[in-house]
Amino acid sequence: MMLTTRQAWILWAGLVLLVCAPSTGATPPGRAPIEPQLQLLRVHADNPKPGPVEAVLDGRQPALVTTFATWCKPCNKEVPTLNKLARESAGRGLRVVAISLDEKPPFAVSHWMKDRKVSYPVYYADIPVRQGRSILRDVSMMPTTTLLSRRGNILRKWLGVVPESALRAAIQPLLRPKKVE
Repeated sequence: MMLTTRQAWILWAGLVLLVCAPSTGATPPGRAPIEPQLQLLRVHADNPKPGPVEAVLDGRQPALVTTFATWCKPCNKEVPTLNKLARESAGRGLRVVAISLDEKPPFAVSHWMKDRKVSYPVYYADIPVRQGRSILRDVSMMPTTTLLSRRGNILRKWLGVVPESALRAAIQPLLRPKKVE
């Protein structure tokens, strides 16, 4: 069966849209673990000198990991939500962390953290590290937020700024109950 020129163009356009359409949904649960031993340089808001190199995942608790850049406006918009979630989940079995994919040096990330009063741990991934780590290599836009099990399995993955309500719904089942004082 021969396709008309119009049908061929429609088929071609459909294939292009299918391949190029951004993924906005969550990554299916149960994907293979990312590097549970991922070690990155820690950046501090109160000290422009970075260090030490630390494990991003501790193996004892799940983590909400966002990848960002200091120049990324949507990344800047999510900081207040992440600050709030980090505060509320402290001691409840969830770690909120960020990984900078900046090409600027770590001290620039430190200044960015201080200006925005970032309260969660921030790590710095230089280009060689990014190319060898699946959670970093698979970032197609910023911010990318990934919810990981304590073993490093991807539970959910979002592209772009995630509404606070969606993050809360995803992390709620992972949180331990609040301690009553």
